[in-house]
Amino acid sequence: MNMGKTLGERKMNRKIKTFNKQLKRDVFGNRFWIREYRKSRIDGITYFLFELKDREQPERDCLIHGWINEFADWKIFTEMNDFIINSDFWEKYREQK
Repeated sequence: MNMGKTLGERKMNRKIKTFNKQLKRDVFGNRFWIREYRKSRIDGITYFLFELKDREQPERDCLIHGWINEFADWKIFTEMNDFIINSDFWEKYREQK
């Protein structure tokens, strides 16, 4: 039985969409983004697995370790920050300046 998206799922989808737009508007352009990889609903709470994506180095694409719900969305931002820091983005960015 498909019950449609929960309020928590809709909130998380909006957060991810907004976050991807912010990344694109920032100096990163469209290089980095995040996508929902899988979700599971348990006791009325939806848990998500997210994948971090790098368009210039797709071999670096990886899943954020662990399931995330709408109340732990801070983990998405910290994981993406680490993902960007550990890329060659800033090195290339400085070379272009």
